[in-house]
Amino acid sequence: MAKSIKILFLISIPVFLWGLLLILPTFDDWTYLTTPYFGDFFDNKGLLPYKSYWRPFDATIGYILGLNYKMFPALNHILILLGHVGSTILVYLLTKKNILAATFFYLSTAMLGTVLDIDSVNQVYSQFWGLMALWFYQKEKKWLWIVCFLIATFVKENGIMFAFIPIFIQWGHEKKFAITRQYIKDGMMALGAIVCYGIARIILTPHDNVQNAEYMDNSILDHVKDLIQYSTTWIPMDMAAVAYSPTRCLPLAILTLLLAIPFLYAICTKMIQNRKDKMMYVLIISFFLAGAPHLLTLVSVMHSYAGLGMISLLIGYLFPAETLKKKEIIMFSAFITATLISDIHHWHEAYKSGLIGKDLAVKVLEKTTGTPQIVRIISIDNNEPKYSIFNVIPRDAFGWGKAAKYESGYTVANEEVTDTLIGPFETPSAKEIGIKEMTQEILSTNRYEAIWIIDSTDVKVINVKPE
Repeated sequence: MAKSIKILFLISIPVFLWGLLLILPTFDDWTYLTTPYFGDFFDNKGLLPYKSYWRPFDATIGYILGLNYKMFPALNHILILLGHVGSTILVYLLTKKNILAATFFYLSTAMLGTVLDIDSVNQVYSQFWGLMALWFYQKEKKWLWIVCFLIATFVKENGIMFAFIPIFIQWGHEKKFAITRQYIKDGMMALGAIVCYGIARIILTPHDNVQNAEYMDNSILDHVKDLIQYSTTWIPMDMAAVAYSPTRCLPLAILTLLLAIPFLYAICTKMIQNRKDKMMYVLIISFFLAGAPHLLTLVSVMHSYAGLGMISLLIGYLFPAETLKKKEIIMFSAFITATLISDIHHWHEAYKSGLIGKDLAVKVLEKTTGTPQIVRIISIDNNEPKYSIFNVIPRDAFGWGKAAKYESGYTVANEEVTDTLIGPFETPSAKEIGIKEMTQEILSTNRYEAIWIIDSTDVKVINVKPE
């Protein structure tokens, strides 16, 4: 059985890659560091602490894409899948070659917000290098552990938690609760590395750096919602069949939940049986530690990936391969069936959203005369529903005009492209008046060479030239 699953795993990789390569950029994919960057490498502000993060690897990817913009987003997808596959292998090794744990990690719905995204290379490799740090720590290669968790931190800030998680997990294996001198020594090594990182970050942060307010301006209720989302994303109820009203299908959502319930029951049963086991609690706490930086700021579907490695280790611990029962395999098979249904549905929705952005870009360029370099966009808010990165509002799929820039081969709107959102309007006539007034206001500036009006999936272009 294990051999057959390994063969299926290898076969699935090119299939997954094919599916990912069909997904096109939307929303934040167009604005993050991992989009084509055409400036000088050392002028890239992303190489230094920028806003609320310091991610030089992402900035480097953006520079590489700038050398040949046609590699975007294919290169992003390839890197993300390679990182996810690598992390799956690490989970397999860390759980003593537990196929069930590795399969859970590889297919879990908690990976959807990361693996189906385009600007999430950092989330994948923060996990990969974090798990690598845990691997080296357990092999007592302490300096490699330090190097790996620092790489994970430079990839994305939540990687810093792997300065503590390996020590904590190793302590979990101890029968005693006492903390030995070796753990204290290791903790001091990790703390020293963190201090060096912190000092470097302070020194290298530009004086005019601005923090992202959205990461800090959250209420207690927001944090409670984030905690629930983070804790339950791996449960394979098909949320795409619930959250997005145009394609809502409650029977499908209920089916996936029913398929998952037996294995969820088995997990609860195992946790009750192991209620006196220190290691189980260590892994549960590690799950929350891995996502702590996100839980203290904000959580999106991408961020659920941060704890996926730890919960996969927990699954491997609760269901060791040598004692796995036939009924547990059947329950897990039903759980994975629900997971695959949810995975495929979410992939299809993300695929459709990407096509909307491309279609809008093509329509705009077909109606645009010449190659205007100064463009103003009027986006209409029609109160369209959305669901995370999977069902994106058309104007967001258009990426504030960046989809058209890309589609034109970066020959259009290179000097300036500005987006203005108007609406929502109570009636069609009010919308028409609002568009007309905004258009007249823009034309009165005698500045823009073209005006692109994005109204859901409809496009209108006004070709003008400044006096």
